[in-house]
Parts: sequence; C-alpha cells; structure tokens
Amino acid sequence: MAFDKTRLVLIEGAGKLPYYKYETADAAAAVDSAGYFNEAAPILPIGTVILVISVNSLTAPSSVNAAGHLFVNSNDGTAVDVVDLTGFAATDTD
Repeated sequence: MAFDKTRLVLIEGAGKLPYYKYETADAAAAVDSAGYFNEAAPILPIGTVILVISVNSLTAPSSVNAAGHLFVNSNDGTAVDVVDLTGFAATDTD
C-alpha cells in the first residue's frame, strides 16, 4: 500500500508542534521509510510526532500488527524522512 493522507488525523496542534494519528495496513518498516510521508510535507514540520497504528485490515481490523511513535527527522518541503518507529511494548497475558 501507500500513504493515505485521509488517515493522517491531527490530534493536537494549537500553538505547538503537531501531533498526528495515522492508521494503516502497511508494515512499520514501510511507514518509517524515507519518502513515505512526502505527500504530507506541507503539514509535517521537523519534530512532528506521529502515532502509527498498523492493523491487519483497514476495512475490518481484527488485530494490530504494530503501534508506536515516530517523528519527522527532516523535511525540505517535498521530501520527508521520519525516524524508525519506536514501538509500544505489547504484552497480552490472557
């Protein structure tokens, strides 16, 4: 799959760096690759934090593949690079 701007949702941004949530069926390794967020370059200043939730299906999700934060490391106005996803510890003992 590819980046879907409609799934990038602003959570906080009033007077601060923006904080977004992004839900996708793409693997974390794809999402944190250089260029993945290029289409959103105008709204992603350096330091923007993005909560990424990777699910098995966008139409009928039944499991989470990965979840965590990443931030915009560089943005020249057209090319966006983010750091590798820092995943949440996921322990489910039941």
